Amino acid sequence: MKKTRLSFGILLYLTLILAPFTAQSPAMEEESAEVFAPFVSRFKAEPKGAAVLLSWKDARNMENPLYKIYASTVPLNKETLQDADFLAAVPEGTEQFVYEPGDGIKRYYAVLAEEKSNQYEVFIPYRNMNMSPVSAILSEVEAERATILSSLKVIPELQQMIISGISSLPERPVILFRSTALPQNREDLLKAARVTTLTGSRLNWKDQVVPGIPFYYALVDQDLFESGSTEILYEGSVTTEPVIIPLEEWLPEEAHTFQFYSRHIPLPVLNITRDIEKGKPLPGPALPDTPIELSDETARQLAHLNFGKSVRDFSWLEYHILPVDAGDSLNPVIEGIPLLFDNRDFEAVINRTTRELNRQYDKELEARLHYYRGQAYYFQNNMEEAFMDFLSARELYYTDVNRWLYNIFEQKELKTRTERVEF
Repeated sequence: MKKTRLSFGILLYLTLILAPFTAQSPAMEEESAEVFAPFVSRFKAEPKGAAVLLSWKDARNMENPLYKIYASTVPLNKETLQDADFLAAVPEGTEQFVYEPGDGIKRYYAVLAEEKSNQYEVFIPYRNMNMSPVSAILSEVEAERATILSSLKVIPELQQMIISGISSLPERPVILFRSTALPQNREDLLKAARVTTLTGSRLNWKDQVVPGIPFYYALVDQDLFESGSTEILYEGSVTTEPVIIPLEEWLPEEAHTFQFYSRHIPLPVLNITRDIEKGKPLPGPALPDTPIELSDETARQLAHLNFGKSVRDFSWLEYHILPVDAGDSLNPVIEGIPLLFDNRDFEAVINRTTRELNRQYDKELEARLHYYRGQAYYFQNNMEEAFMDFLSARELYYTDVNRWLYNIFEQKELKTRTERVEF
């Protein structure tokens, strides 16, 4: 009897000890369901010319499953799935899908299993989703969409070149290039002059050129050229022989009666004043550099308009909050930063923005964080760090950033001049 009681006591003790491991809370049951939910494996996303090839291995032991394919410009998870693009649902045994996005944008992809109308939303890196975005090759995308250019003709007249050509897709923009050497490849066109951009099925232009110089012309699909493609010149889209306006046929007295559609050499900027009537020599081709004392408000407005030179040291500028961050409804990531600027606590701004930049946000929000950290570094007179942050924000906030960059250039120039004098 004593032995029975001892065994029961041991059994009761083990039951109490093991209870937490055998009983699952709702949260644990949900986590367990996610862990053991079916998913595909060996997922790959590979660029194949103008398309992206997706491949995987089906999940096992599923009853008539469907595999749903999603694409997104941000990493895929439960939160971002609702904004992702649904591409297709394919049956069991497919294990491949070719997606032609029609652009060169980098995307993330995922394949989710569905059984009896129940979609298992599990996201496992390198099993059913990719962690590095993939894009189709842009130049091949544009090559498939590019217009076919033909029948390029250039006929010289007394004062201009009459240019014509045919485009198979009138909605596609076409660049007209002019060169003094026969353009044979992309590198040649990079050295040539871009005369104009044309659209329409019949392309026409009148080009005013210097007489006596032989010129070649080429028509190129604009988007194909800007995609970086090397296959852009072919028969019918480029002149193989030079065209020239002979000097003996050019009539200078008639040249002024024609409209100059394009100019191959820019006119200089000259400061012409009334002193020229007194026989004084012309100034050089630059704006006057006479020091002028400006009010703070005037100097700020000039800096905002991206011209004029600062006559103040770095501290005269005021901090700037972007319009998107003005008002009461601030993004939680930005909230509090305007107040730190009000208190001129620039070190706190740097610490806060640095902490946020260590996390992953979209490109636009990261640009705003760089813009504010750049200002904080600027007011600490740390121009090198400020410059790098402003460059990181310049693509999306070009006008706002430029006034800070110009002032940094002025400060560096002033410092350089001072060091030369001291030396």
